[in-house]
Amino acid sequence: MVTEHLPPYNYQDGTTVKGVATEVVQALLNEVGLQADIQVLSWVRAYLQALKKPNVLIFSIVRTPHREDLFHWVGQVSKTKSYLFKLAKRKDIQISSIEDAKSYLIGTWREDVREQYLLSQGFVRQKQVDSSGNPKQNIRKLMVQRLDLVADSELSFYYLVKQLNYHPHLFAKAFKLEAVSLPFYIAFSKQTSPDLVIAFRQALTRVKRKGIFHAIHQKYLGHAPPVPGTHP
Repeated sequence: MVTEHLPPYNYQDGTTVKGVATEVVQALLNEVGLQADIQVLSWVRAYLQALKKPNVLIFSIVRTPHREDLFHWVGQVSKTKSYLFKLAKRKDIQISSIEDAKSYLIGTWREDVREQYLLSQGFVRQKQVDSSGNPKQNIRKLMVQRLDLVADSELSFYYLVKQLNYHPHLFAKAFKLEAVSLPFYIAFSKQTSPDLVIAFRQALTRVKRKGIFHAIHQKYLGHAPPVPGTHP
């Protein structure tokens, strides 16, 4: 099982892996009667392992048309909204379309869904996209204006801002990335046994029916999302 450091969805706290998605995955393991270690890796390493190796579960991953046939999808684990963030004082940055954003340098994470989306829209690495393996570094670079914008999910961005001891009012949403404001999923690598995938889908249904899914979201986010189907 692989994931990345993406609080509050999945993150390492000392030797313990925590987060909304992490606890949902642990509940699924209990339901199917299995034990497994969760590795917290950089996103690019986690993503490549799930692409290339058999029997790898990955979370939290956004389901896009590009990724649709690359994985077996277990089900939704949480909602997310994606934005381009700027410094609030940067009144010169005004974006009303994705084309407008091409005038700026945007910090992304390697192989992140937002980076993949920007590249698919004609953004160019180094010219408009500055790819990093460290999301905190993106925020630091934004603070000193080495970046104009950072592409991130809303909850994760403000969680990292808090960890870095920056005031959230220093930042503002410049533009919503509607195309990648999509739910996070749990998925298996393509070479995984279909029986295992089905077992986890059924376990997710039971976890939701028992109220465990709801309770986990209440614990971390203070609310529970509408309970979606295990897979569209």
